[in-house]
Amino acid sequence: MYYIKNHKEYKEFLVQDASASKVEGVSRWNLSYKDSRKFVRSLRKAEYFHSRKSLSRLVTFYRFQKSCIKHCCSIPLCKIGPGLSMPHPYGIIIGCEQIGPNASILQNVTIGGHAKHPGLPIIGSNVYIGAGAVILGGIRIADGVAIGANAVVLDDILEPNTSWAGVPATKISNKGTRRF
Repeated sequence: MYYIKNHKEYKEFLVQDASASKVEGVSRWNLSYKDSRKFVRSLRKAEYFHSRKSLSRLVTFYRFQKSCIKHCCSIPLCKIGPGLSMPHPYGIIIGCEQIGPNASILQNVTIGGHAKHPGLPIIGSNVYIGAGAVILGGIRIADGVAIGANAVVLDDILEPNTSWAGVPATKISNKGTRRF
C-alpha cells in the first residue's frame, strides 16, 4: 500500500516527510534536526531502491543499515506512509505490518510482536507515539490516536482521536493528536 514504486512517489514522500518534520522555533542548522531529516531520507531511499535489481540497491541498503547502527535502531523496510516524523531517531525498534501517513514516532519506541498476541501491529494515520512507548502484538491502532510516553499498549485501540497513557495503556482523553 505504501511501498514507493517510482521516482515521482519517492520525491513526494520526501516532501511530505520534510514538511512533517518542521518544528517551529528550531533552527534548520540544529544538529538533531539535520540528523533526523538525514535518517528519514536514508529510510525512504532504501525503500525506493528495495524493488530495484541493481548494485545501487545494495549500496543504499548498506548505508541505511549503517545509519540504523549509528542510531541504535532496528527498522526493517515495511509499509510506512508519507509524512513520517522522527524528531529524535534513537533507539527505535519497529517491526510492524503498516504505519499510516503522518505518523510521529519519538525516541526509544518499540513496536513489534508478542508471544501471547501473535502477529504484528497495524497503526493508523495521524498517530503520535511518545518517547519510550511500547506497542506489542497483532493489534490495531485507530487514526488520530496519541500514545503517551512510556505507555505499554497490548490491546486494540479502536476509538479514533483519543489519548492513551499508562501501563497498561488506558484512555485519558478524547483529544487525540489535535494538539500535536
